[in-house]
Amino acid sequence: MNKLLIATRNPAKLKRLHELLSNFKLELLTLNDLNIKESAPEVGEKFEEIAESKVRFYSNLSKLPTMSDDSGMEIDALNGWPGASTRRIFGPDKPEATDDELIAEILKRMDGIPYEKRTCRLRPWKH
Repeated sequence: MNKLLIATRNPAKLKRLHELLSNFKLELLTLNDLNIKESAPEVGEKFEEIAESKVRFYSNLSKLPTMSDDSGMEIDALNGWPGASTRRIFGPDKPEATDDELIAEILKRMDGIPYEKRTCRLRPWKH
């Protein structure tokens, strides 16, 4: 059976990918399964660049075919912010924002923007 590393620590993503790939003859492995503690550096500014950098990093570590993703929220009234840096809104050298911190910062920046202009999308990218 072929092995595939799913390079994410997000339990919801892992569950969904297990469901989506269940019909394939693959042994799906996680970073935890392989005891990989390292975090991939997020190289690039676009979703696809970051996802590709994660694949290269974890594939080199594990020596396995690897699947990764990057996703983020793009808010139209904020010119697409926070985009690929959704969880890193406080900077690349700071801890990732929690859900509550992310919501608070978005609401602060959206202050004064009319409700009908508060549109956004979650942009995923898989590699």
